[in-house]
Amino acid sequence: RTKRITKRITKRITKRITKRRTNRRTNRRTRSRRITQKGGGGGVPLLILDLTAAHTDSVTSLAWCPWWSLLATGSNDKTVKLWRFSDDGKRAKCTATLEGHDGPITSLAFHPTEPLLATSSGRGSSDGAPPGTVKLWYLSANLTDAICVATLEGEEELDFFISVAFHPRLPLLATSTNNNTVKLWLLEYAVIKDEKLDTTIRRGYGSHPLEFKSATPAATLVGHRNLVNCLAFHPTEPLLVTGSYDSTMRWWRFSDDGSGAEEVKDLWVAADGVHSVAFHPTKPLLATGGADNIVKLWYLSDTLTDVTYVATLEGHSGWVASVAFHPTEPLLATGSWDNTAKLWSYSSDGQSATCVATLTHNDDAVASVAFDPTKHWLATGCRDNTVKLYELYSR
Repeated sequence: RTKRITKRITKRITKRITKRRTNRRTNRRTRSRRITQKGGGGGVPLLILDLTAAHTDSVTSLAWCPWWSLLATGSNDKTVKLWRFSDDGKRAKCTATLEGHDGPITSLAFHPTEPLLATSSGRGSSDGAPPGTVKLWYLSANLTDAICVATLEGEEELDFFISVAFHPRLPLLATSTNNNTVKLWLLEYAVIKDEKLDTTIRRGYGSHPLEFKSATPAATLVGHRNLVNCLAFHPTEPLLVTGSYDSTMRWWRFSDDGSGAEEVKDLWVAADGVHSVAFHPTKPLLATGGADNIVKLWYLSDTLTDVTYVATLEGHSGWVASVAFHPTEPLLATGSWDNTAKLWSYSSDGQSATCVATLTHNDDAVASVAFDPTKHWLATGCRDNTVKLYELYSR
């Protein structure tokens, strides 16, 4: 009888242990499926960090450092902040707050190879405030701070600079303003011959790292009939695209030193204005976002002398403030004044695209979107003072 009782008890215990193990395995698989569905399948983003008080006013612009997970954020609070992230993106530290602009920050751009950051601003709100400026900041070797090495000014009647961009290959900076013009600046560098400098951080065009020396006006591009909202350089060619409130985007060609610029194309894009434009870094594709709430994809000819409108991406209910291509995946991110960011998957020729994710920001517009070129991260900057970080693929 004792043996029978012992056998029954042993059987019950074994059954319970087996059931518990099965439940654990089932729960583990379920969690794995949930993570895959949220963070990986089809590139659907997973929110991993929410900086709810990144700034004390609206976040207007974002820019990732090309070779490091360093994010710059600009705000209407007149400051630019530099953020470093943990390897998993779940923690962030503000390493520097760059002050010196008298008005709200309107645009940011990292130099593709040099430790330079360009920032632009509008006129301050107080009576007698100076016009907007563009500032160039030289990053410290450990990328935790920056010093202002140049301040570029426009004409006295100029209220604000709107957009800035570095050419990926040529020593040129483009700036747009509210006086309907675009200016090209020739950047000059001095070779640093101290071999002890960290050349993995301070990358130069040659065997030696370079140090910024000056920015000289090279050309003024005149043609738009309203203020120029956005601009983008072609990844390799001496070609610049600009978008304006006059509903057009214009194409400009120039020499390697920025001189001799001429308009080569004028295309109607969107009623009430073009608010964002971006070239794909390697494919012959261009994206535009307009005040008509529509994103358009354009295909470039082999000779870059023509461009064809190939796709309409509809779904936003507010004007599209920002567009950004993923550097390697067929993904396009868009931010809108409808309080959402969207992620689109597109075909290789750009002729079809599908919205694969809508990221809702309940409180205010999404003013800027940007992909980290070194990790599978998407950052969004919002007018509710927040910055959000999403992971595109589960680990």
